Amino acid sequence: MTGPESRKVHSASDHWRARGQLTEASASADPTRLDVVPFDPNRHGRMIQSWAGERGLAVPLDQLPNGGRIVEDVAVGFMYRTDSKVAILEGLVANPEAPDQLRDVAVDRIIGALFDMVRADGYERVWAWTAQPAVVERCRRLGFDEGRGTRIFGSRQV
Repeated sequence: MTGPESRKVHSASDHWRARGQLTEASASADPTRLDVVPFDPNRHGRMIQSWAGERGLAVPLDQLPNGGRIVEDVAVGFMYRTDSKVAILEGLVANPEAPDQLRDVAVDRIIGALFDMVRADGYERVWAWTAQPAVVERCRRLGFDEGRGTRIFGSRQV
């Protein structure tokens, strides 16, 4: 492989500096230039693992669903499909080096694209859990019902 995809990415900071000419000003001037595309683990995997690592998180690529969407160099999110009418929003991770306003617009667009995807598949509801205050506020703003007595759990190997 040649071109930008073949460059070794050492950290989100290195990646952002290598690829990004986006600034806070350019993001606010033309947020329409943020394209949401399907997540490809071969192309995007190392990038999101770098972002997650800089945030103290782990993103095991073999445990992600096929329903991911990404704004390259900015943010990613995933939708887990179930065998019911409910899908689960999970795995929102943003590049810590991307400008705040750019991340904000990108995450909203990713969530919108994920909703479009599961709506087209016949899902009727999306659930989400988080301990991140910024994600709680975003979900409120986007019209999620706020659960009562919600507990936050980790995962357990089967």
